[in-house]
Amino acid sequence: MRQALCISLPVAEAKQIKLLTKRRGYENVSAYVKYLFKADAELISETELLQDARIARREYKSGKVKQANSLADLL
Repeated sequence: MRQALCISLPVAEAKQIKLLTKRRGYENVSAYVKYLFKADAELISETELLQDARIARREYKSGKVKQANSLADLL
């Protein structure tokens, strides 16, 4: 079952969304908004990012890091 969701936007923002929808190759605004919603759900939170940074800092300080001069060095 589907449910319609209506939002109110200033004219300039509505035009911008329609332009981006077309530019990004989406069939309609609804498809673009669905994509944005899914993309947002996949983002990590600020808390997760800070936790990962703390772990990386600890690993760096303890010498558990391999220094690479290029990406090929890591492979």
